[in-house]
Amino acid sequence: MVVSPSNWLVASSVTDISIAAILAITGVAMTPLPVEVVGGTLGSAFVFAFLMDFVKVPVFRRLGIG
Repeated sequence: MVVSPSNWLVASSVTDISIAAILAITGVAMTPLPVEVVGGTLGSAFVFAFLMDFVKVPVFRRLGIG
């Protein structure tokens, strides 16, 4: 059974990531980071999460999870 996240969860996650990125780029309460660093980090995290799905699905299937 595949269950997608609710619209509220997706919206709150996007909002949270956007706020954190804006704070990091503008330097509120921290040293500002270049846009390239923030974008590269977000892009790397997205790619990593996508690739981990290829590992997670067979492992979960073998363990009978989900």
